Amino acid sequence: MIRMRSLRKVHGQNVSCRSLDATSDSSNHSDSPNISQAVRRGSLVEESIEEQPMHIPRKIPTRGLQRQTSFQKTSFRRSKKSDPTKILLIVTIFSFFGMSILTFLLLHPEYQRDIRQLTKQWSFNSVDSIASEYMQYPKQCTIDQLKEIRRQLDPKACAETGISRPFQNYCSLTKATSCPDTTNYLEEYYHELQEEYIKQKMKPSDIEPFVGISVGCNKGYDALDIFRMGTFDRNLKKADWKSQMDTRIAKSRCGQDKSPSFEVDERIKIPRRGQMHCIEPILTTIARLKSVSARTGYERKGFNVVYAALDDRNWTAKMPFNKKMGSEENGLDEDCNSQTANQKDCEKETTEVDVMTLQQYVTKNVPDSYPIHVLHIDVEGYDANVILGAGKDILERVEFLQFEYNWKAAWKLHHLADVIDLLDENEFTCYWAGKDQRLWRITGCFMLYYDIKVWSNIVCVNRRRNQALQQKMERVFEETLRFRKSYRTRVLYQKLKLDVVATDALSTDVEMMTSKYLKI
Repeated sequence: MIRMRSLRKVHGQNVSCRSLDATSDSSNHSDSPNISQAVRRGSLVEESIEEQPMHIPRKIPTRGLQRQTSFQKTSFRRSKKSDPTKILLIVTIFSFFGMSILTFLLLHPEYQRDIRQLTKQWSFNSVDSIASEYMQYPKQCTIDQLKEIRRQLDPKACAETGISRPFQNYCSLTKATSCPDTTNYLEEYYHELQEEYIKQKMKPSDIEPFVGISVGCNKGYDALDIFRMGTFDRNLKKADWKSQMDTRIAKSRCGQDKSPSFEVDERIKIPRRGQMHCIEPILTTIARLKSVSARTGYERKGFNVVYAALDDRNWTAKMPFNKKMGSEENGLDEDCNSQTANQKDCEKETTEVDVMTLQQYVTKNVPDSYPIHVLHIDVEGYDANVILGAGKDILERVEFLQFEYNWKAAWKLHHLADVIDLLDENEFTCYWAGKDQRLWRITGCFMLYYDIKVWSNIVCVNRRRNQALQQKMERVFEETLRFRKSYRTRVLYQKLKLDVVATDALSTDVEMMTSKYLKI
C-alpha cells in the first residue's frame, strides 16, 4: 500500500518521497525525480518498513490520517441524522401503538377492577399483594410432613369414635382446634397495620373502610372483637357490650366474653372507618343484639345487626320462637318445615326468617369497591352451603375466612376435600386452626381421616389478595411441624373394634392415606 501511494504521488509530481525514505541523503533530493528513482525509493521504503517497522510511524504524517479518519466518522454520523422525518415517523408509530394498548387496558372491564384497586384510597391490605406477585399454589406436603401432622393430630380416636359417635368429641382435630387462637398471625398482621397507620399519620378518609361479616353472629363477642381489630377503635369495648347483655343469655362455649380484646394503641386518636355485619337467624338473640348495639352506640360506628340467615339458595325458614337467647346449637336444621326440627318447639310460636345467599347479601349491602377483610362463618352445619352460595365474585373479595366443620345438617352432604378444592381454585390456602396458636395446612396436605366429620375449625387466607398474611400463616405452619406436643385422646371406658372404614382411615399407605373420600 505504501509503494502504491508513493507511485501515485510521483506521477502527480507534487509530493517528494524524501519524507518516506529513511536511508536517503539530503543532497540527492530533486524537485523532479524520475520514475526509476521513485520506484527504487519506494522499494527502499517497503524494505525499511519490513526491517524497521517501529520507525515508520515517526515518518508518516499520522496527525493528518487521524483527522481524515475523524472526518469520515463525523460524516457518517451526520448521514445518520440527516433525515429527522424518519425518526419522527418511527416515534409517532410507537406512540400510537402504545396509546392503543393503554386505552385497551383502561377500557377492559377485567383490568378496570385492578386499576380501581391501585388508584383507590390507600389500603394497608393491598400493599404487599400489589407490590409483588402473590404466592403460587402451595407445595404438596412431603410424606415426612404428612407423618408429622399425623403424629400431632393423631387419627386413632377419630377413627374409633368419630365415625359412629362424633358428638363425643374425642377426635384429635376437635382437641386441637376447638377454640382457635389466631394471635400470632391474624392479630399480629393487624397490629402491623395499626403501626403503619400511626407512622404514616393517616386520616380515616385516606384508607378504605374495614369490612367484616359474621354469619351466625350469636352473642356478638367475636364480631365485636373483629370490628375493633379492623378499625383500631379502642372505644369498642367488650366489657361495655357484656354489661348490656341479659344475664340469662347462654354462656359462650369458648369464653369469648372473658377473653382479652384486641389491643389498640393509645396514640390512635381517630379510628379507621368500617362496617361489621352481624347476621343472626334466632329472633330472641337478634332482638337483644339490636338493643345492645343501639344502647352502646356501636350501631352508629357501623356495627350492623341483621335478622337473616344464609344458605346456598333463597327460601324462607320457619324458626321456633322459644329458643334460648344466645344458644350456640341453633341453626337452620331447626326449620319447622324440615324433618330434623323439634316438633314440640314448632307447635308453639314460630317466626319466619329470610334465607339468602352470601352473594345476594354482599351485593345488596357492601359496596363493590370494598374488599371483605374478614368473613367468619359459624352456622351449625351450613358452613359449606354459605361458601357455595358466595360465588366466585364474592370469594375473590375475601381476604381471611374462618368456618366450622362438623357432622351436622348440610355437612352430611359435603366432603371437606371438595370444599378445600373449591377454595383452592379461588386462591385460598386453608389450615386447621389450632387453639395453641398452631396451624396445620390442609391445602396440598389432605389426608383420608379428615373426611371423618368431627367438630373442628378451619381458617383460610386468600393468597392473591393478602400475601403478607399468607406468609405469616405458612410460617406458623412450618413452626408447628417442629412442635412436639401431640393431641391424642385415649378412649379408656371401652375398647372398640375398628371396622373396615376406620382401618382405611388409619392406613399409612401413601395412596390410601392421601385419598379424599371414606367409603361410608
